[in-house]
This record gives sequence, C-alpha cells and structure tokens, in this order.
Amino acid sequence: MYVYVNYFETKNYLFIDNYGGRCCSMAMRSLSNISSILSSVLLSVMILSINQISLIMDNSIFKLVFNNILLRNFIFQQVRSIHVDCLREKSYKWHEVECKPYLLAGYNYFQLLKEYYKGVAGKNKKWYRFLVSSSIDTDLVIGKTLRIAVIQDRLEIVKYFMEHYKLYEEVGRLMGNAVCYGKMDILLYLDQLPAKNKDYAVLISNTPLGGNFPMLEWIIKNKLATSSSNDNETRYILLETIKNAALAGRVDMLEFLMARAKLTTLSEAATPYILVSAIKSGSIATVEWLLAHGIEYEEGVNYINLAALHGHLNMVLYFHEWNLGSFSPKTMDFAISSGSLQLVQWLHENRKDGCTHSSMVNAASKNRLDMVRWLHLNRSDSFDNSILNDILKNKPQVSVGILQYMLDNKLYTVIDNHNIAMSIFSKSIGESEQKVNNLKFLLYNRHRLFDKPIELANLLELSIDSAVSKYVIQRYYNTN
Repeated sequence: MYVYVNYFETKNYLFIDNYGGRCCSMAMRSLSNISSILSSVLLSVMILSINQISLIMDNSIFKLVFNNILLRNFIFQQVRSIHVDCLREKSYKWHEVECKPYLLAGYNYFQLLKEYYKGVAGKNKKWYRFLVSSSIDTDLVIGKTLRIAVIQDRLEIVKYFMEHYKLYEEVGRLMGNAVCYGKMDILLYLDQLPAKNKDYAVLISNTPLGGNFPMLEWIIKNKLATSSSNDNETRYILLETIKNAALAGRVDMLEFLMARAKLTTLSEAATPYILVSAIKSGSIATVEWLLAHGIEYEEGVNYINLAALHGHLNMVLYFHEWNLGSFSPKTMDFAISSGSLQLVQWLHENRKDGCTHSSMVNAASKNRLDMVRWLHLNRSDSFDNSILNDILKNKPQVSVGILQYMLDNKLYTVIDNHNIAMSIFSKSIGESEQKVNNLKFLLYNRHRLFDKPIELANLLELSIDSAVSKYVIQRYYNTN
C-alpha cells in the first residue's frame, strides 16, 4: 500500500514511495515544453520533508515546478491515476491516516497509534475503573487494527496491545491471520498467550496458505497431536492441509504432508477439487505432481477456461498443448475477469475466438482502467456504444476514472427516462468516498448524460440525512 499526501495540505511532509517517484517523473516528462526541468525531479523512498526534496535538485527548478499550482496539481493527479486506476492501489491524505488506527498500524506509525488508543481508553474509563487500566475493547476497529499489524508483520504493535490491554479475545483470529500470511514470530508470540479460542485444527490446515515451510513443520510437530482426538480426525486435518498446499502451489509441502499422513497416493484420500486448487495456484509443477500421485482429470471440465479464469497464461498454454479444453469467446471473458492483461493480449494476438459485450463490463467492475482502455482501443466486440449507461445503472462501484474515460470517448447514449435517472443518482448518494466521487461526476456531467433537468428537490428526497443533504446542495450549485 502507498500513502500519497499533498505536501501543501500537510505543510511539512510528502509521502511517496520510490515507484511513485518514477511515476511522478513519467507524468512530469509528458509535458514536452518543460521536459528538461521535470526529468530532474527525484523523490525518495522514505518520508521526505520539502526541504529535503529541494536539496536533491536545483532550488530554482524545485520552486518553478512545485510553486506552479497547475503543474503541481497535474503531477499529483497523474501519480494518483497511475497508482489508483492502473495499479489498483489506495491513496490517503494525511488527515485520513491519522484518524484511522488500522492505517497507523499498517504504515507503522507506532507512537501515533499508541496516542490514539490512549485517548480511546481515557474516554472509556468509568469512575469505578480509575484504579485499574481502562479498556479499549469497545473500539469498533481494534480487531481490524491488530489484523493489519499482523499482516504487515508489526510484532511490536501486537505485543504492546496484548501487554497493555489484554485483548486475549482477539488471539484466535490473529493466529489465523498469522498462519495465512506466514508470520511465524507473531504466531509463536500469540501461541504462548493465555487465550482459550485457539482452533489448532483450522490453523494447521490453513498454514500452507502463508507459504512458510518452517511454520508448517513447527505447527505439525507441536500442535497436530493435541488438535485431534483420534486417527480419523488427524487424517482429516492432514487432508485439508494437503488441499491448501495444492492451492499454495507448494510441492515441498505436499511431499512433507504426504509423508506425515503415510500416504503413497492421493487417489482414495484426496479432498474434492484438489486439482482445481492447484490450477488456481498457477503452478504446473504442482498439477503434474498431483497427477503423478493418483489424481486424474475430470471429464467435461474445460481446463483452458478454468486456467483463464484465474489469469494463468502458462496454464492456458499447458492445457492447450495437452488438448484439455477448448477456446471460446468465454475464454477471453474469463481472462478479463481475472485481471491478467498479459493473458488478454496473448489471446488477442494468437486466437480468433472473440469475446462478448460483457468483457468491458467485467473489466470496469474490477476497476481496471488499463484493461478498459486496452479493450476500447483493440476489441470493438467487447463493448457497445451505451456501455456507460449499463455501468451507471448496474455497477455503482466502478471508479470515476473509468466513468470519465467512457464519457470522454462517447460510450453512452443520453438517458431520457426520469425514473432511470433517479435510480442512478440513488446509488451515488451517501457518505462513502466512492459515492461522493460518483455524485460529483454525475452532477458535473448531468447536462450531457440526462435529457431532462435533474431537480435538486428530487435529489434531496434521496438523501439519507442532513449532512448528506448539505453536501448534495453544495455540489448541485457548484456544478450548475
């Protein structure tokens, strides 16, 4: 994840990563008349103050670039577009980060996180609890905060909250996160805490998903015997673990588990769909290992389409070579749904099976602006000229960047039905960032999209509370 914060808003800092720096340089170089200036802009991997940034480039160039409001806004718009619309990453402003504890945990703002929860604890402290530490367990996002701390391998954060606030009811869930993301140090720490909600059978079976082989060895050696009461339960746990090892695409784990379960073949003991799990992983070696140990292909399954659905070009080529399936327009649809532009381009260049009009809808639903743009330029059979209408009516989660692209390229027909217009607006009125952005887009472009006037009174009827109504009124007149 990345945090991009406009330094004119924070006054002190610009948050951007090294790749973002390269994207910024790319965006800046696109302005040909100042390319020599823009190409000299370099941004660091770490959090830089504005003074630090100015030290790595000529000060006059720095001032010329960043004091020009149009150029500055263009730069940050391009950086955000590349990361949000193309790389599908989330960006946050600093005021959003500092009030969301799970973001503070994710970006390792440990001191700010401690101060945040000291404030929460102070608010929760009752008159009869002044002699004991106050609790934060009523905070609605503490579980999410700790989960993200585990995923990002923030052991010090997990330790702090367990030692200071005794949040033992979270231990079982956090151990589940630790095994699924391969965080062994955190798993070992949580394991020794006095919590009662530890389901080792589930933890063992999910451990391969984290891809940590030493963790798998440790949990099998130390927890398998205590997690089952008889041989049948032990066998069931091992078979579930084998299925997830196939899903992780790990032959080494499969061999270890087979030896532990004392199996020489999986033909009689395999859990259903284990071959499908291996195909999802994209590992041809895992598929071939399963076939060598008793698993067989099922009749009637189009394995080419199955591989395309999960975006694995190598698997598509493998099954095509062995004649295990066939290509069709659905193959392209599945590839687009998977989000693999590489696979989509290969099908476009090497196959003549076509696709369906749902292809671009699928790409838009995944918020893949790069895929939408590519389909528009290369596959006229993937959309019709009213696709924006369909998106507005049925896919309210689509990003404004994609909506704007479709509008700019006239992929819509004017809507002349008042009820349909109100239905579209109803999906965009609310407090979430997505709805706020969509409402702004609709209001700004209402004279192009809708044949009949959009009355403010009709929009206010759709508002859920006074705060939303106030925003609707403000945006309505700002875009008049």
